[in-house]
Amino acid sequence: LDMQHLDVDIGFITDQEYPGFGEMNCIQVPGGRWVAFIHKGPYKEMGKGYAAAQAWMREHQLVPTGLAYEYYLNSPQFVPESELMTKVEFLVE
Repeated sequence: LDMQHLDVDIGFITDQEYPGFGEMNCIQVPGGRWVAFIHKGPYKEMGKGYAAAQAWMREHQLVPTGLAYEYYLNSPQFVPESELMTKVEFLVE
């Protein structure tokens, strides 16, 4: 990941499109093949899951497009770090 030029999308699932305003835009998540994993634990340890997913994709000749999404399934406000759940998805060619 290029953390110096990171483009971040923050979104919500809706049943309709909404017009953008200012720097906010409405986008659709593209369809296609995705590789996903769920990480349980502190956010700072998610690199292990990313590395494992990237190795798995290489082993299966899947090429990531560069598009990845993280879904935060719970919040550090409500659960200890050890119980945080994050789903990560990679769009592949």
